[in-house]
Amino acid sequence: MPLQNRVRPDGQIITTSVRGTFLGNRGILHDENKRIVRQSRSDMWLICQLQFNGRQQEIMHPKRYTQLFFLDEAVALAAGHRPCGECRRKYYRAYIDAANVDSDTPIAGSGDLDRRLRVSRRSQRTSAPVDSLPDGAFISLGGEDFRLVWEGSLYRWSPDGYAEPITVADCGIAQATVITPALSLRALRHGYPVTVHPSVAAAAPVTVVSESSLAPRVRAQPAPMTRVPTAGGLSDEHRAEVEQILRASSPGLTHGEVFRYLEQGLDVDEISARHGSSVANVRSFMRSLTHLFEGTVPDTGSAARTNAFVYKELLNHPLSPGLLSYVQQRLRQLIGINPEITMEPLRTRGHQYKIARPRAALREAPCARCHRVHPGECD
Repeated sequence: MPLQNRVRPDGQIITTSVRGTFLGNRGILHDENKRIVRQSRSDMWLICQLQFNGRQQEIMHPKRYTQLFFLDEAVALAAGHRPCGECRRKYYRAYIDAANVDSDTPIAGSGDLDRRLRVSRRSQRTSAPVDSLPDGAFISLGGEDFRLVWEGSLYRWSPDGYAEPITVADCGIAQATVITPALSLRALRHGYPVTVHPSVAAAAPVTVVSESSLAPRVRAQPAPMTRVPTAGGLSDEHRAEVEQILRASSPGLTHGEVFRYLEQGLDVDEISARHGSSVANVRSFMRSLTHLFEGTVPDTGSAARTNAFVYKELLNHPLSPGLLSYVQQRLRQLIGINPEITMEPLRTRGHQYKIARPRAALREAPCARCHRVHPGECD
């Protein structure tokens, strides 16, 4: 008999036998008969890995937190949860960093994050232009018709996966109610690498991405002088400059990570496994890199936002005058597609550009009996 422990995009807990790909925690929600008696018992709504350090726990054990399950991370974010700071530390940091971009009041830590997300969850849902929403956001078309926004299309959610994609241009809906809380929506807008269910890739129209265009070029002879980039793309010199930056970029920057994996000869499935992100998400960054190197621009607002991240990251580095002009030109083109894009450098992680300060040595606590610091038990 299936238990009531699966979460819909609107946060409601339902009963279904279909398994999820992420675990959730809102505190103890069940009684001694494993029945859900409340929707929340804590402000700390977490998104966890299904497995972590070999830990095992009985489902709905008495006086233990209620294990909730989501189809994927996009559903969990829409339901009002956030990445766990223990089992998903990398994503926890990425979420805060993305939410803090251009913020006058940065998130101070986990407690501050949970308080803000609680307010965001409880705020009245608003409508927004569908074509302005970032990938990974959820909208409601009424009743139980929840749709994932992904790469210019809307995918119908079900406990089994995504299906029936329809392009934003063809959906006939200008505005829709946004389910994803505003704080998570902000994180998605600023590049949080949300993981989506593999059924998105299965349902999406097949798009062939040329991986060969991403591989480093081998030139038999160097050009005798610097060429100005044409409207078609980067010159060889500027391409080499960009490749050097991507190879040396910080681990949290997805364009650089995907580029390095492609240089190693990994395919999309292997990159997905290494990076801990969905195949669909990896493909979106591969397409963005293709736009970068081939000099093309996306035709949707969400894809333009993803593509802008790599140009905004380049602005964090000293660029040659020609490449700087090229990057600024591309950003202006992307702003024409998505006005929410800015010309400001990407600052998702302040600590990436600062010299790390050594941590102070931890002091051992004195013994409660003799008030001295000593190893082992007190004599």
